[in-house]
Amino acid sequence: MIAIPIRAYEDVLAKGFRKAPRFLLIEGKTRRIVTNPCRGDKSDVFFAWFDTLGVRKIYIENIGLRTFWKLQRRGIDVYLVQKHKGTVDMLDLASALPLTEENAEKHCTMGHR
Repeated sequence: MIAIPIRAYEDVLAKGFRKAPRFLLIEGKTRRIVTNPCRGDKSDVFFAWFDTLGVRKIYIENIGLRTFWKLQRRGIDVYLVQKHKGTVDMLDLASALPLTEENAEKHCTMGHR
């Protein structure tokens, strides 16, 4: 399952990750939008929520380094969508940058280091 953070009333990629009001979930051709029940939560409850959904990949525009590490430890792949404009339907997931331990320090620009 893929998760993409989106804004509250439009299908536009959210600027933040943990504070995203909703997530678009994609599995095969099935798409659904769910409300983020842990909005802004830094605890493990937020990250465990993705386990209950079966999320294995997340596409984001911005993320903090600590948040990336927490997702990586859960076995969730994180992809960076750089400078996206428009709706999530216009996302080119194939061109997203996979975040790794080697490049995360450079690309994870939100939050504390």
